[in-house]
Order: sequence, then C-alpha cells, then structure tokens
Amino acid sequence: MNSALTIFFSLSFLFASSQELLPGGKIAFLGYNSDTSSVFVMTSDGSDIQQVTPDSIEVHSFAISPDGSELVASIDGDIFIINIASGSMKKLTHNRSTYAPEWSPNGKHIAFSDRFGEYAELCVIDTGGLEYRRLTPFHTNEGNISSTWAPDSKEIAFQGRGYDFFIVNIDKPRGIRQITHTGSDKIPIVARKSPSWSPDGKKIAYFKECLESGLYHGGIYIMNTDGSDPTLILELNGRAIIDWSPN
Repeated sequence: MNSALTIFFSLSFLFASSQELLPGGKIAFLGYNSDTSSVFVMTSDGSDIQQVTPDSIEVHSFAISPDGSELVASIDGDIFIINIASGSMKKLTHNRSTYAPEWSPNGKHIAFSDRFGEYAELCVIDTGGLEYRRLTPFHTNEGNISSTWAPDSKEIAFQGRGYDFFIVNIDKPRGIRQITHTGSDKIPIVARKSPSWSPDGKKIAYFKECLESGLYHGGIYIMNTDGSDPTLILELNGRAIIDWSPN
C-alpha cells in the first residue's frame, strides 16, 4: 500500500489547532469563534465552512470516527461522542481530566490522555462507556499525551517521558516498549510529539524539534515502528498536525 502524509499548518483565521480528514475529502478542524473553541467542517480548498458544535460547548480536542459519522471530543474534562448530523451527545467519562482522544480504526475504543495528580497517563475506553482502563502505570508525562493507533487497533504509540515514544498493546499493557531514546541524540531535543501511524502499519510519522547553537530547528520525520531509520522529510519551524491519507 502506498500512503501519503497530509500535513496541516495552523494558518487559518480561525486559528485551527486540531484537524481531521473526513471521508469524501472534507476536513474537520478545531477553531475559535468568539471566545469558544468549536469543531468546524470545510472542503479541502477551505470553502464552505460549517460549524458542527455550538458556541455553548468548549471543545478542547477531538477526533473523527472511522466512518466519519461521529466525533469524540474532550469537553470540560470529560469524553463525549457527538453525532455530526444530529448534534446528539453521549458522555463516556465522569469527573475526569481528559485530553487528546483518538478513535481506534475498528471503531470500538477511544484512547486519551487522563490526569492522575500531576501526571498524565494513557487510558482507553470502549465506545459504550462501560470499560475504562488505564494503560500506563508510571508517571508518563507532565503534559498531555499525544497518541496514535496501529491499523489493527491492537497497539497504541504514544509520547511518554523525556520526549520519547512508546508502544503499548491494549490487551497486554505491562509489555510497554520504548522505541526512541532521547539521550542518544547528538543534538538536544526539546520536543518529539504528534505521532501518526501509517495505514500499512510499517511507519510512524512525527514532529521533532531540536535546539542547536541557540536556534530551534523543527521538522517532520518518518521512522520504522521499532524506532529505527528516522528520516527527515520536511523542515518546519512552526506548528503542524500530521496525518496519513487513507490510501
């Protein structure tokens, strides 16, 4: 399978901070209208912008279901599923501190960052809201965790401690394996985030930023799923959200 990377740049007048590809070529994104962050949908050329969530709801982050009919969103610290056509909402978590939900490719589970005291951990919940599980047992990250599902929906790659990436099997969470090692980098790394697993399961794309001679250098990289052969494909000093095209 030949897959292409789609890289979103945050240059919209609505200050888009999160984007998702929809079936049919449309783009869903998180933008700011007045003082509220809401989900919008537009065509790939930036026209026909439509607001999906009302101004009364503050959406912090979101992801689209595999069939494109629903979105999962972090709202006021909890996870909700929202039907795009009707706007109906279903609350999955209660009194949590969640962020960055990611829908599994098979549509059965949602991974997200949840806080336990001062640290964030990777968690997963089924779309019925019945089974909530914490996958990481250690102080994973002081900030929120970005993650990406494997195409088979069995594993998740995520950003953990020290700007490194880890992979966990959702059915065998004790077998967490580290795939990058920041200490081995010749140039100091100040960020490694936004992992995105390729549809063929062979590669992970991500954003990395380094500090060299007082200057910041960022870029989009692709590596094998074991962390080997990291390759710079685009130099980028700024903000980007990475996704793969379905084909």
